Amino acid sequence: MASTTSPKEPRKGIPVAVGIGAIVVLIVIAGIGWGLYAMKPAASPAKTALTTAEQQQIVTSLAYEHWNAIGMENLKATMSQYAPNATLYWYMENTSYDTAYNAGMNGTYSTPTAINSTWAKFFHESVVYYWVGALSVSVTGKTATATAKLWYIVSNGTVNQSASVNSQLYTLIVPYLVTYYNTSTGWVLVSDWWGLPSSQGTVVPGAYGLQAYLAAKLPFPK
Repeated sequence: MASTTSPKEPRKGIPVAVGIGAIVVLIVIAGIGWGLYAMKPAASPAKTALTTAEQQQIVTSLAYEHWNAIGMENLKATMSQYAPNATLYWYMENTSYDTAYNAGMNGTYSTPTAINSTWAKFFHESVVYYWVGALSVSVTGKTATATAKLWYIVSNGTVNQSASVNSQLYTLIVPYLVTYYNTSTGWVLVSDWWGLPSSQGTVVPGAYGLQAYLAAKLPFPK
């Protein structure tokens, strides 16, 4: 007797094209996810605060740069470290040797224009030699100071070929103090002392090295 069982319907499968398309979509989505992950900025390394010794090295370098700029009579470089509210103090003993360096320039200069004009006047006569000694640097929080004895040999502005070279030179010994303040952009010069009230700078005629100066028993700032 013939079977009356109905034939089974064939199983419906996923069309090959659809299956491949789905796989491609999954791969694309996965790729986008990886790309977004890869594009995330890497975590910045934590900034390590500089030690006091490292800050002292920075301030020492800045002080030497400032003093070298003065020795090279570079007005732009000399002015480059000043904060907008910086002050220049000028304290030299009152002598008759050279009006460019004695009490005639003594005073307080508290604007960029006044500071610029003061250095321009000082640079009117040529520095032929300079030396920095007795350096001491201190850093406390955001404030730093550097002190030194600055030694300059400068021309007196005259040229007399019949006179000795030494007679046309002056020696300046200047107790120097600079104060820096650490801002968000770095250290800036806020006060600049060319001589101190209690230890004014000294100027004498002639060119002297340290030993010759001491041997001549000339006045030496404290």
